[in-house]
Amino acid sequence: IEYLVLEETTWGSMSGTFTWTKNREIGEATAAYHFPYTEGIDCTDGLLVFANKGRKALFQLDLDGGTWSMSFTTGGAFDGGPDTVARMLNDPNDILYMTEDGGVDAGVHGRDSDGNFYVVLESPLYYEETTGLAFSPDGRHMFVAYQKNGILLDVWREDGLPFSGRTVDIKYHSTVNGDII
Repeated sequence: IEYLVLEETTWGSMSGTFTWTKNREIGEATAAYHFPYTEGIDCTDGLLVFANKGRKALFQLDLDGGTWSMSFTTGGAFDGGPDTVARMLNDPNDILYMTEDGGVDAGVHGRDSDGNFYVVLESPLYYEETTGLAFSPDGRHMFVAYQKNGILLDVWREDGLPFSGRTVDIKYHSTVNGDII
């Protein structure tokens, strides 16, 4: 077993290089400092992405290049912490989908390769935490659960298309001076 160690480009930066170590103490120290309360992990085409509830962030590791970057998920309609992550496997430019731990209307959100965040679904009826994100083999069904409510949903697009690629017509969200735009 080896543990992830992140090295910052400059102190407090949101990117850098990484290594793996067999030293458990070093691995635990870097995890506690950089990414406490890590949740979902996805790996596609040499990119490993993991959600971090402690910082409300996504970390992306380029496994071939040995570099990492971090982006925050706070802002806009995404007011909880990231939880499960899943990417469609058809296209490296596909949306990275993630569930939400907490928040006002917990749901499923997405991030495209340009760093834009999207609301895929939210529910004012069910609350707390969405978990267990998965897709059918053809990508036309998204399965997600509301943990505390004990509800499992099968979600599909009204146009019948899969959830992959940039053809998804979902609401982009961002904030300017704290206002959702």
